[in-house]
Amino acid sequence: MLPYLLVSQPLTHFFSKTTYSPSTSSPFTTTTSATTSSFATSFIQLVMMYDDVANDKENPFPGQLFNQPTAPGTPGTDVYHGVKKDYTGSEVTAKNFLSIITGDADAMKNIGTGRVLKSTENDKVFINFVDHGGVGLIAFPHQPYLYKKDLQNAIIKMHNTSMYVPALVECQP
Repeated sequence: MLPYLLVSQPLTHFFSKTTYSPSTSSPFTTTTSATTSSFATSFIQLVMMYDDVANDKENPFPGQLFNQPTAPGTPGTDVYHGVKKDYTGSEVTAKNFLSIITGDADAMKNIGTGRVLKSTENDKVFINFVDHGGVGLIAFPHQPYLYKKDLQNAIIKMHNTSMYVPALVECQP
């Protein structure tokens, strides 16, 4: 699957002791890792996803996505249904990603929903990025990629403009 981005704020905590349960949560409101815990109920979510899998001709369940196998005869949980997507397809770029996380609404005007992170020094920010990458870069469906120095500069800008206390950035290959 090509990238999706989840930006959430404010969170009363990043993780609880409860293990992620796909029957009660969507991986788009946590992460797709089975070891990740669930979030508090107070959060705002922004979703950026290339959205190329659910309706792909090779998907045996058109319009649906499942993140874990189930026993034969046991229905799975469709984690795609109801996902509110802010940015999809050609809108999924490194430039847009940086504009979203740094709160640059002018740069996102007339793109997707136009929503950007509007957090303050009182908010905890969790960014979950799932895609391919390599040493010093995060790959996007189309180049240019996101390079380490650009992500670092965006996080420094977020810090300098008091956009979080604290922030957690998680990248999953």
